Amino acid sequence: MAQSPKKLKAMLSGLKRMLADQFPTTRMLDEWSVGFDWVAGSIPFACYAEINPGAQGFVFRAIWHLPFPPEQRPNVAEYLHRVNYPCPIGGWAIDLDTGDVRWKSGLYFGEGDLTDDLVIEVLNSSFALMRQHVLGLVKLSHGESVAAALSVVGQDPDEDSTDE
Repeated sequence: MAQSPKKLKAMLSGLKRMLADQFPTTRMLDEWSVGFDWVAGSIPFACYAEINPGAQGFVFRAIWHLPFPPEQRPNVAEYLHRVNYPCPIGGWAIDLDTGDVRWKSGLYFGEGDLTDDLVIEVLNSSFALMRQHVLGLVKLSHGESVAAALSVVGQDPDEDSTDE
């Protein structure tokens, strides 16, 4: 039997408390969503986590702060396509009309229970995969080529690099 909305609301409250311990900017966005800011190295993202009882899913999104200008969007789309293909879960997306880029991940819990452990796994795996690709987005935001962006895939933005 699916979790009740009351139990899912309690879970969301617990998620907010857990996130607030790590991310001081944690805030409720609506009755089912929590927003917070996260940085990969020094690269900021606006994030939100949502429990959707109707779809029986948990959704995580991280939004790159600055939209890409129209002339850069084809390169960004190609880069995202190339890095998404080998991703085991989640993925990047670009809105070609606005230039907005975001990471998307989540899970369908269906008739089972959404647990703290499942939520933590979605968040931690998303952060780990985002970190692998964020320096490529930085290169693209500076007008560099797709090849240059792909050359830094896997580099952690927190590690000192002589290439940057």
